Parts: sequence; C-alpha cells; structure tokens
Amino acid sequence: MGSTKIYSLSPSAAARWCACPGSEHIIRQLPRLPSTPAAEEGTLAHKFAAWTLACTLRDMTDIEPVHGMPEEPEHALATEDMLNAAQTYADAIFAKICEVFGAFDPRNSSYDIEAPCELNTPDVCLHGRLDFAAYYRDKALIVADFKYGGTPVPVKDNPQLLAYAACLADDCIRKIGQLPPRIIIGIVQPRSEIADFGDCDGVMWYEYDSGAFVEKTRELKSHAAKACHADDKTERAPGDHCKYCPARSVCRAAIGERLLLAGIAAGEAQMQEDATNEQIGAWLTALRDMDTVREDLVRIAKARIEKGETVPGWRTQARRGRIWAQDIREADGGVEGQARVLAERLGATPEDFIAQSLKSPAQMAKTLPKEALAGVTEETATTALVSAGGK
Repeated sequence: MGSTKIYSLSPSAAARWCACPGSEHIIRQLPRLPSTPAAEEGTLAHKFAAWTLACTLRDMTDIEPVHGMPEEPEHALATEDMLNAAQTYADAIFAKICEVFGAFDPRNSSYDIEAPCELNTPDVCLHGRLDFAAYYRDKALIVADFKYGGTPVPVKDNPQLLAYAACLADDCIRKIGQLPPRIIIGIVQPRSEIADFGDCDGVMWYEYDSGAFVEKTRELKSHAAKACHADDKTERAPGDHCKYCPARSVCRAAIGERLLLAGIAAGEAQMQEDATNEQIGAWLTALRDMDTVREDLVRIAKARIEKGETVPGWRTQARRGRIWAQDIREADGGVEGQARVLAERLGATPEDFIAQSLKSPAQMAKTLPKEALAGVTEETATTALVSAGGK
C-alpha cells in the first residue's frame, strides 16, 4: 500500500468496512455520534452477560479468564430480560465448550471474556474487544458474540466474528506455529425475533476447518487493507451497512438513493391515489430517512461551528428562556397562585388566566401575544442552529 500511516479498524464494524472501505476516511473526519438509549441498554446487557458467563465458567472449571474477571455490574439496574438473556448466553457457551473440548486442561487450553484483541501487519491494523474466546491447542478455537437486539444476525461468514478470529489465529500462529484444526464462530442472541433460531433459543454456530478459515480471513484482510489505507478516492458503496454508519448523512453514496426517492415522493405527492402501497411505503421511508440525515447534518455543523469553522449560511444562536418559569411554578396557591405571579410579571389580570382553567405557566402564557413576553426572557446555554438569513 502507498502510505506508512494507516487507520486502525474495529472488528465490530467489519461488515461496514468490508462492504464500503471508503467510509473509514469520512468517519475519521466527523464528530462522534452521541450514544442512544438502545446502545446504553445494550452496553448494560453486555456487562451482565459477561459477568454471568465468567461466574459460570469459574464455578464449573475453577479457572478464571486470561485477563481476569470482568467488573461486576450494578445489579439494581438489571431488568428481568437482561438477566434471562445473560443466563441463556452463559448456558450456551458452557454447553459448546463441553461439546468441543470435553474439559479444560489448563496446560493446553484457556478462555477469555471481554478481552482485547489485535492484528497488526504492514497493511492491516485491527483493534477491538471480543465478548468470548476459548482455545484448546489440539482441538479448536471458539469465538462467540453476544447480541441483545432482536433483529437476527447471521453467523456464517460473519465479518465481525471472522475479524476477531483472525486476530486470535494470528496470535496462535505466532506462539505455537499452527492453528487448531477447528475454528468455530458463534452468535448468542436470546431476544431474537425468530423463534426457532438454531440448536437452542437464539444460538447459532458455524465451523471452519483451518484451510477454509485461512481462505476466508485472507479475503477479509484484503478488504481491511483497503479500509486501513482509505482516502477520498477509495470506493464507497451504499447498502444495508449504511444504516449504522456514522458517515451516513454526509456520504454522497449513502444519501444518493434516499435523495432520489425523497424527490420522487415530493414530486409525485399529487399522484398518491395512483401509487401502489409499495411505492408509498418506499417514499415514506425515504422521507423519514431524510429527517434523520438533517438531524445528523445539524449536529455535525454545530460541532464544526463551535470549533471555529465556517458553514456558509449557518451559525449558532442562543435560545431564549423565560426567567419566570421557576418562581411561578413554586408559587403558593396552586394554579391561582401561579396565575397571580404570572399576571404581576406581565401586567395582566389573574382572572384572565384562572377563568380558562389553565394548568401551567406555559399554558397561561399562550393566551398572551408574543410581544407581552418579550421583556421577560433571558439567554440560556442551549444553542440552536439557525439560517444566517433567518429570524
């Protein structure tokens, strides 16, 4: 490859950078996406899964993970769903170990939970953290991933798991000069929407012999090399992977098809009675996606403007908040007391508010013209992105 400095890739994003190596170049230039409630829930579920599995294996084998026991999560935060999913995960992993290894031999086998893994070559740099891996020198290498979401994730040739396994396989070869004869990858997804999802609830495994595995990882490393050396000329390809890509709202390849569909939806809005249900569904989805794109662009623009950069036609502006909000809410006498304080502030009569049975300062204020509120506002720290030519 051309340059000496290369990007470090995350195995968890392998499906994206395999399909669209150019996305890595764009992502590196963007502010980090904020976490979502679903992501926070998934992170907490992973902590319970890791802790439950570690305790199960320690009790059953009297051996701890290579990197030690994971941190015990705050059990008061657990939901019944999380605890059930964690136990299903632990049971599935332990069952697979017993099936493949028979029993642990500390001289020839080990396991790890929530462990760092890496692969470094002149062209490829992978750094990640895997959910579970177990190794038995003359038997097998097992890599498994816990998924808390409900959308089924296929296991065969799964890029994320292959990337984790490639990191571990490289370490095996470096240490003992060979791979185990069997490479087994697995996904445990207890909350999958598919009832009959594998050999037990939400569990799927796929096995390679060492030769087939080497071929698969050779292909994966080829994709990784392109992504590690990505620049603005590197290929970008839209697809299902765009849904979770941090660059989805600034990548021309990703939004091109959405813009086309959104344009069709807007241009043919008068022809809905002639459109098929499939067309209407596609148009609505496109317009919904464009709302997401706009939100992402606003976030990106705000981050850049706050760093001192210029986005032509746009600036940040402080919103105004009402200084009477707190003291009115704290007024004695319920709605009547709040109405009196608000009326005093605005030079109005409390009877006007009380007669309408208004229940909050905000509802009371809606009865007055905006001009009456202009003198009771203050600057707040909240900023909004507004057009420089707007109000």
